Amino acid sequence: MQQPGTARTTFTPFDELPEVWRKCLELAWESFIRDSLPIGAVITDAEGQVLAWGRNRLAEGSEQAPHVPGTPYIGGSPLAHAEVNALLQMGFQRPQPRPILYTTTEPCPLCMGASRMSGVGHVVYASRDVWAGAAIMADSVPYIREQGPSVEGPLHGLEEPLTTWLLAAYGDPDRRTGAFIEKWRSDFPRAAAVGQRLNRSRALREVAEEGVAAVWAALGEELAAHPH
Repeated sequence: MQQPGTARTTFTPFDELPEVWRKCLELAWESFIRDSLPIGAVITDAEGQVLAWGRNRLAEGSEQAPHVPGTPYIGGSPLAHAEVNALLQMGFQRPQPRPILYTTTEPCPLCMGASRMSGVGHVVYASRDVWAGAAIMADSVPYIREQGPSVEGPLHGLEEPLTTWLLAAYGDPDRRTGAFIEKWRSDFPRAAAVGQRLNRSRALREVAEEGVAAVWAALGEELAAHPH
């Protein structure tokens, strides 16, 4: 696991990403265009077969999920996290070997605990959450340390653009102040600066209508244009 304070500055084009990460980014885009946080999660079995998926729905209402009839998701609640919604879609499935949870952002304490309770065997996250990230629970909490899930992340080529995207959605420089935003600025100064600039200009919102690949390309271009 990468230690806090180290930088990830490379960018992997959308069409070069593994299918599971393209799906996670597509879910993040669906959340972004609905004013929720751009975070997506996918659960697969050991062979990579997709079992369930979910996205952040903090700014949305709750209803029945159309792709899994009868299975609810959470919306419009502080609990409406991408990982929780993916786990709800999985329902009572407990495949063996245990499933893998992929998520664009390091799980918080809620999502790490929910992953353990849902029988997930391994969590892979693409970008750190320097404020609420709780991957350390895999080593520090006996309930998780003894039976998992184990944790892997962050991922080279994904972390900085995802952090930039999160700050573009959530890091309004006129509203977000204090320890939360200062932590992001300290650990990801370029991503925070570019993300807050995109938040203010709404430039990323303008390209979002073209789809997830366009958003991802725009993030890469913005980071390349601001090397420091």
